[in-house]
Amino acid sequence: MVKDFSRDTLVDVFPEYYSKIVPEIEDAMLKIPRYKSEKDIGNPNLESVKGYVEIIEGTKLHFAKVSEMMPSLVDYENRKKIEERNKNIKEYGVRLLFVLVSVLLGYLLAQLHS
Repeated sequence: MVKDFSRDTLVDVFPEYYSKIVPEIEDAMLKIPRYKSEKDIGNPNLESVKGYVEIIEGTKLHFAKVSEMMPSLVDYENRKKIEERNKNIKEYGVRLLFVLVSVLLGYLLAQLHS
């Protein structure tokens, strides 16, 4: 989901993504297989099951938060692209103006010396 967004966008719009969500999801990815490998169907450990459910519920909440942030991430990236495009247009405009003024001055100087 978030792989389509730049790191800058995620840091600026969704700072808890890297500081909280990613580490907790990575931790869950390590713990879930451990819970599965340690379970004993014949003698289930209620505390282990509760821990497993807490990890799953926490991960679901993180995915919900990421989904909730998607419109803000899209909007931010779109605004950044527009700002970058406008900046490029201004830079090209200044360069074109410089070239036109240079050509005009060259022409005027040539007319003065002839």
